[in-house]
Parts: sequence; structure tokens; C-alpha cells
Amino acid sequence: MEETKIVVLADAYSIADATQKMRSHISWLYWIAGLSLANLVYILLDQGYFMVAGLGLHSFAADWFAATEEQVVSVKLTIGFLLVLFFLVSGYLALKRAMVIPVVIATTVYALDGILFATIYFDIMSLLFHLWATLSLVQGVMFMIQLKKHAQGISPVEEISA
Repeated sequence: MEETKIVVLADAYSIADATQKMRSHISWLYWIAGLSLANLVYILLDQGYFMVAGLGLHSFAADWFAATEEQVVSVKLTIGFLLVLFFLVSGYLALKRAMVIPVVIATTVYALDGILFATIYFDIMSLLFHLWATLSLVQGVMFMIQLKKHAQGISPVEEISA
């Protein structure tokens, strides 16, 4: 009996193991959304606190686009809420293996957000967290692509005799 194996980064996984790995890596989208939602709560409560692990893109955009302090808060909340929704929808689509593109876009957005922490905000802990999560999301995308190929019947990567 031959068992199909999915190969990602030179390691072979059964379909069940590859699916579990993909789910584990893609779950970062939910963590990012949750931590970013916590950022929005802090903004609403006017705590003046900037979270380490959530997105900082909404704050950067608000400072760039808003003319008054009241507009800054409104823009932060609006962009932040839209980003939270986008990450949640991307995670849902990824776990259903419906679409890869939103996950790639979400991963890219999070990587760009990491560049903000490396340059403008210069927070090494946030940068390291962003790198860790981004690398995990990239692996999740790799698993997702291989699993989609297998589901579509595109030549399995490796057949192993049991």
C-alpha cells in the first residue's frame, strides 16, 4: 500500500499531518487579529498603550492620513477594524483551503508591519515576534499550496511504499 506524502521544506508529511501543520501555522492569522483587536480596545479606552504583537499599521496610516487628533483616533479605529476583519476572513478561507491569495496578502501585510517595527518604531521584541509569526505564516502557505495540489490531483510530490 502506498501512502501519499506532502513534502514541505524537504520534510515529508502524511496528508493528516500536513493538514494539522497547515492549521497550526495558519492559526497565526487569528492571533494577529485578536491582538490587533486588543489594540483597538486600548485606543477606545484611551490608554496610550501600544501593543507589542498586534498590527501597528493602522497607527502609522492614521498619523499619515489624519489632519486632527480626533481624525487620528477615528482613522486608527477604522483601519484597525478593517485589518482585524481581513485577518479573520483570511484565516477562515485558509482553514477551508478555499483561497491562498488572501493568506499571501495577509502574510505580506504582516511582514510589512514588521518593517515598521524595524524602522520607524524600532522595537526589537516586536520585530522578532513579527519575524517569527511571518515565517510561520509562510510555512502555512507552503502547506496550503501542497495540500491544494494534492486535492486537485496534481501530481503528488512523493509516493512512499508502506
